[in-house]
Amino acid sequence: MPYIKIKNYSIVHSIGGYSAIILYLENGEKLTFDSIPISEARYLVDILRNEKPVWWDNVKKYIVSYMEPVGEGE
Repeated sequence: MPYIKIKNYSIVHSIGGYSAIILYLENGEKLTFDSIPISEARYLVDILRNEKPVWWDNVKKYIVSYMEPVGEGE
């Protein structure tokens, strides 16, 4: 199954201007992404914080939000 629901996440910002994002998936797996520039990490955190549901595509290796109702008032 290529899509796995993201249950939780953690983010760490370093003084050097980089971030690490840890994704906790519904299947119990934990994915860690290190050395992400803070400017890019902000986009990912925005998606994780504001979009529901959010999924990890295990084949293409990216975060995806889909199946949202039309006109959700954003």
